[in-house]
Amino acid sequence: MNSIIPAAAIAAAMLVAASGCHSATTLPATGGQPVADAESTGVSATTLIVSYDSASIGRSQLEAEVRKRRATAIYSYRIISAIAVKIAPGADIEAERRAFAHIHGVTAVQRDRILHLDTGAPQ
Repeated sequence: MNSIIPAAAIAAAMLVAASGCHSATTLPATGGQPVADAESTGVSATTLIVSYDSASIGRSQLEAEVRKRRATAIYSYRIISAIAVKIAPGADIEAERRAFAHIHGVTAVQRDRILHLDTGAPQ
C-alpha cells in the first residue's frame, strides 16, 4: 500500500516518537492547502519549511522576517524549531528559499514535499 505523507509531518512524527508526545501549533492563516504540482511532483510550489536555532533567533523574530517578505507562517512546530511558510503570491520559490536561508539563525530551508512510502503490505 502506498501512502502520501508530507515530509514535514514525517520529520515531526519521528521527533515526537523519539522525545515523547508534543503538539504543534497551527497559526491563523488561509494557506496550507496542497498545490497542483505537489500532486504530480511531490514538491510544493508555495510552501517552505524553515528550521531555526531558537538560541539565535526566536520564533516571533522569524515570523517578523516572514511578514517582511510578504509571506505567511502557516504552521509552527513545537517539537522542533521550525515553521511552515507560504510564500507571497507571485514570488519565486527558489529565490525565497535562498533569502530565508540567509537570515541569521536559520539553519535549514527546504521546499515542503510529499513522500510516498511503500509499507510492503500486500495490496
